[in-house]
Amino acid sequence: MPVILAILLCCLPLYALAAEPDEGQWIDVPNAEDLAALPGGRWVVASSMPGGDLQHGALYLVDTRSDRARIAYAGGGASTHSAWPSCGGPVSHDQFSPHGIAVQTLAAGGATLFVVNHGRRESVEVFKVSASEMPMLLWQGCIPLPMGAVGNAVAVTPQGQIFLTNTGNLLSGVEKGERRMGEVLEWSRTSGWRSVTAEPVYSPNGLLVSDDGNTLFVNSWAAGQVLKLARTPQGVQRELLSLPFLPDNLRWAPGGVILVTGMSGPVEAVAQCFAGKGPCDTIPTGIARLQVEPWKLQCRRELRLPLGTVSIAVGDDLWVGPVRGEGIRLLPRGWSDWAGCG
Repeated sequence: MPVILAILLCCLPLYALAAEPDEGQWIDVPNAEDLAALPGGRWVVASSMPGGDLQHGALYLVDTRSDRARIAYAGGGASTHSAWPSCGGPVSHDQFSPHGIAVQTLAAGGATLFVVNHGRRESVEVFKVSASEMPMLLWQGCIPLPMGAVGNAVAVTPQGQIFLTNTGNLLSGVEKGERRMGEVLEWSRTSGWRSVTAEPVYSPNGLLVSDDGNTLFVNSWAAGQVLKLARTPQGVQRELLSLPFLPDNLRWAPGGVILVTGMSGPVEAVAQCFAGKGPCDTIPTGIARLQVEPWKLQCRRELRLPLGTVSIAVGDDLWVGPVRGEGIRLLPRGWSDWAGCG
């Protein structure tokens, strides 16, 4: 486990930072690339992504009452009857490679979990989340990505509109002028995948969507920007915010604000660190709070947890997941102490 020297906990006015001694705790989930809360808030799903010393991926469920984690799915298993495509069955344990995740709350109770997968196939794997005291993840099927597409983040509306950031080949087949160019795709049962961005997005990464599906929030990772894309009859209107770090995942937080988390370092240094074997403790984490309307940065903080990619508010606390690391960092009162910024 890397040695954490200090954390910056207090949010001062816009762009300001302040330091406080490290009193953080850890939750035992390796390489927690993405986190998402299940309905009711008691349980958090964590995507444990292979890489570094971790050879096989898994999905964890963390009980927010005890902060204890358990593996909920690690590949394989039987399919339950559902309307989702079968995809020829689930991937095996040694091929499951989860990345971004999204949760859809169902009106009848329970939830559906969508997971970007890179193992054996590029796909969005679909799971039923049982509505029980001790929830289970039941594999339902998957949505294969278009040929040459590479998924990163997935987002879903309450009505079931599914969106995905694609960092691979453009759906149009047009040659990419720059290797990091990508797009946002939308999937429906009737028409399959289609691009919703009128022009390519540079280095698309984290993704959120408004409940009505008309506004998308997309991280342009290598550019250090977050894009707000409003879908109108006249086309897609873009607003952007620049950040002093490379934004990875986006998550909604109380009050309708957005938490964005990423790496504080040069693009090539982060890429080299990410691709290496063993621990990587040279790239600190940046976290920012964004206001949706008007679109602006409220405040930011820096954490010496290496390679953080996601943060979520859990009650008064703040949980931060690193794509390379031995566990989720839990900052007691990290959210409530920071909630009044801006």
